[in-house]
Amino acid sequence: MTADQIDQIDQPAGSGPSAEFPLIPFAHLFGGQVDQARWLYEEAFPAGERVPFADLVEPDAGDVAWALVDGGDVLGMVSLCGLGEEYDGHWLFLRYFAVTAARRGQGLGGRLWRAMFRKLGTKSEPPNLLLEVEDPAEADVDRDEQLLRARRIAFYRRLGATLLPVADYRMPDLENEHGGGLPMLLMGAGAAGAPTPDEDELTRLVLALYLVHYGLSESDELVNKVVLSNGSG
Repeated sequence: MTADQIDQIDQPAGSGPSAEFPLIPFAHLFGGQVDQARWLYEEAFPAGERVPFADLVEPDAGDVAWALVDGGDVLGMVSLCGLGEEYDGHWLFLRYFAVTAARRGQGLGGRLWRAMFRKLGTKSEPPNLLLEVEDPAEADVDRDEQLLRARRIAFYRRLGATLLPVADYRMPDLENEHGGGLPMLLMGAGAAGAPTPDEDELTRLVLALYLVHYGLSESDELVNKVVLSNGSG
C-alpha cells in the first residue's frame, strides 16, 4: 500500500475532531459518496496498484472495503482481503488504506486505523494484518520520494506495525501483468501489537499472498524468486 495520504505525520488527537467516525461498506454508499470514494481511490493509488473500482463495491467472499464517512462525506477508505482457509480469522491482507488529501496531517489516519480494528474486534481474537509498503532504499528513487516512503513506514510503526524480514518481495504489477513486479517491503500489524511470525510461517504467508490473493501460480517467477531468496526453496 502506497497512498500519499498516509505519508503525513499524524498530529495529536486534540488537533482533529474528537468523534470516531463509522466505517460503511462501499456497497452501502450512495449518490455523490460513490464518486468521492472513487476519486479518493484513484488519487491515492497508482494504476499499477489498483483493482477495478467495481471489485471494491462488490468484493469477493472474505474481502471487505469500508469507507470512513462523516457528515455524508467520504474521508477515508480501507480494503481488507482474505488469505485462504489456512489463515481464515488469523491473518488478513490490508490491500488499501488512505484518507482524503483535504484531511492530511489532522490525525485522521490514526482514527481510521483504530476504527478498522474496532470493526475487526467484533471477533474474540482480531486477525493480524499483512501490508505492503514501498522501500525508501529502492534504487533510482529521488530524495523527496525516499522521504515520503520513510514517513509512510514511520506512520505504520507509530501504530504498532513492524517490518517483516522478507527479501526481494515484489507486488505484481496490476497494470502490466508481464512486468517484473513492483518492489515492496512487507509489514505486520495486530490489535495487540506487532505479530512475530517465524520463518516458516512468514514464507507461508507470502505464498498465500501470491497464490490466494494475487492468483499467481507456484511456478511464477515472482513466487520462485521470493521463496529462494528467503531460504525456503
